[in-house]
Amino acid sequence: MVTFDSEEIKKYIARVRLFSAFSTGAFVIAFCAGTCSAVAVGSMKEQAALITATWIIAVVAAVALVVFFTLLMLTEKRLNKCVCDVLATAMEENSDLYSGDSEIALIAEHEGDKVILYRQNSFKKIVFDLSGIEKSTRTHSNFGTRLLEYLEAYYSLHREGYSNVTIADKYGKNYDSGEYHIVENGEVYVYRPERNYFLKRGLIK
Repeated sequence: MVTFDSEEIKKYIARVRLFSAFSTGAFVIAFCAGTCSAVAVGSMKEQAALITATWIIAVVAAVALVVFFTLLMLTEKRLNKCVCDVLATAMEENSDLYSGDSEIALIAEHEGDKVILYRQNSFKKIVFDLSGIEKSTRTHSNFGTRLLEYLEAYYSLHREGYSNVTIADKYGKNYDSGEYHIVENGEVYVYRPERNYFLKRGLIK
């Protein structure tokens, strides 16, 4: 089973939650202060001190929002790198799951916090335990996209010998939206290759 519970990942998740809370708090303060100031404008002479104070609070909160949101984005970027490194290592160690035949049908099955990637009509599989990253909503929800990006990157670099490769999402007893073709009639499809993390970072061997 592949887990995402290293000390580095835990550290970044804690920071993501902290910066997310601070960003939300700063936004609420800026919004409320700005609203109070706007309402008080109608009686500017009587409420001059209140307007000045609320505008100062709103500006300070807005600056804090920008700072915390920037820190949040940078931390999520580092967290994403850690998750992608673990994913790439696990996939490389189990490359026989998605290689070796010209026709390959993969299925990503979701069971609670686990994503099980397996090959149709085969006992080969990889189990990803996502419980370690569930507290980072963006990272957790993007895992399926990262998995697909890895496969697209792999087949784009090792396209020879593959004629058709598909992957399907399976939730419970039902397939979500049918099969997605990564390789079709020998042609590899890579969505926005210039932004594919694994291609950009050279993580595919």
